[in-house]
Amino acid sequence: MSAIPMQRAGNRYLLVDGSRWTPERVTTLRRMWPTHSAAEIAAELEHGFTRMAVIGKAHRLNLPMKCPSYATYGGKRKTARTTAK
Repeated sequence: MSAIPMQRAGNRYLLVDGSRWTPERVTTLRRMWPTHSAAEIAAELEHGFTRMAVIGKAHRLNLPMKCPSYATYGGKRKTARTTAK
């Protein structure tokens, strides 16, 4: 896997082709976030955006996390084991 060429622009890095998070790309991210994976969103955005770039931006935008809730697993939470005396 080859590294994506980057250049420093102030206190952040931009892709060499000048790509960055434009308002249109942020709108696409917000629209796709609830129903698509980060990899799918990165592919839709093109221009060298990675899965991790999408996850990082979603985090900075305070979008809800996509981790499965305990309800996904039958609604059972793990409880501390009690020892019989």
